[in-house]
This record gives sequence, C-alpha cells and structure tokens, in this order.
Amino acid sequence: MANGQPKPAFYVTVLLVVLGLVGLALWRYGAIGPEAARRQRREA
Repeated sequence: MANGQPKPAFYVTVLLVVLGLVGLALWRYGAIGPEAARRQRREA
C-alpha cells in the first residue's frame, strides 16, 4: 500500500470475519440455532 491506507475491501473483509466469529460464538453458546428455537418453544 503506497499511502498506508487500507482499501475499503479490507474493512469489509474484517467486518465479515468479526460478524462470523460473533455468530460462531453465539451458536456455540446456544443463543442461536435450532436448539435455541426448540428451547424457546418449550418455555412458552
């Protein structure tokens, strides 16, 4: 990078990676996914 500024595609990629990691963490924790939906139906 000639001027030291990252390209916009870099920011998009970083955002997608961060969102993917957050989604993975929530899924592993059990907050989202089929099990969470099943649990929610049972509690209602």
